[in-house]
Amino acid sequence: MKKAIKILLLTPVVVLVLLLVFLSVKYSPVFVYRLVKLNLADVYDYQYFENRRIKGSADTFKFVQKPEEAWVESLFFDRVTQSGFGSFKEWAEKSQTTALLFIRKDTILYEKYFNGFSRESYFHSQSMAKSFISFLIGAAIDEGLIESVHDPLTKYVPELIKRDTRFGNITIQNLLEMRSGLKYFEGFFPGTNIELPWHDEAVGYYHNNMRKRLLEEVEIESEPGQSFQYCNYNTSLFGINHRTGHRENSFGVSGRKTMVKDNGIRRIVFHRQQSIGL
Repeated sequence: MKKAIKILLLTPVVVLVLLLVFLSVKYSPVFVYRLVKLNLADVYDYQYFENRRIKGSADTFKFVQKPEEAWVESLFFDRVTQSGFGSFKEWAEKSQTTALLFIRKDTILYEKYFNGFSRESYFHSQSMAKSFISFLIGAAIDEGLIESVHDPLTKYVPELIKRDTRFGNITIQNLLEMRSGLKYFEGFFPGTNIELPWHDEAVGYYHNNMRKRLLEEVEIESEPGQSFQYCNYNTSLFGINHRTGHRENSFGVSGRKTMVKDNGIRRIVFHRQQSIGL
């Protein structure tokens, strides 16, 4: 009886150890360490990754201030009531919202910060970065670094076509629209909302060599341009040093110049590096 209980207690431990070993071999020990230590992504994660400081611009654009706070907060009425909260403020705080900024054209209609954050706070932007990436693609086209959104991805990342010629069918537009057809696993533990350790959200976030992951491991699952599939690999591919001319005029370097200098970002920003080439 005691032996049976001992086996019953040790089995989960053995399974867990084997799982961690498997993940360490398949991805890397760093991936496993980050997965265990950091767990779910949050706004403080910039503290745990290698960062590059980018000095802010001295010449900044000034938005017009025309607050319409009541109207903006009313847009969230259904979400607030369906969530069971008594007010917008309570919903914002309990949902761990850090900031809400509503801009129409060149006018700020709403700017508020929650949970101890302010305009001066640093935090991890997470997928807000995707909107900036779309902007930078437009800037790169304007500067002649990229010819068109209809260009194939492999024009700028030719390494991919050597591995699978189907990468040549994926355009920049497909990546921006999340219609690339790249394989993206989204699995959860049965009966829960907890992501499996090999869920691509986790792998793409905690992998310590994303360049290798993108160039050697990510696969194509379906025809590009057909169905929508949210996939972080789409925008991560733009982080690889694109073949857009000399190194000093590469997409990444030009993008940082455009965002910070030409468009007047005032604060020093942290650019999180993930071994993708920037």
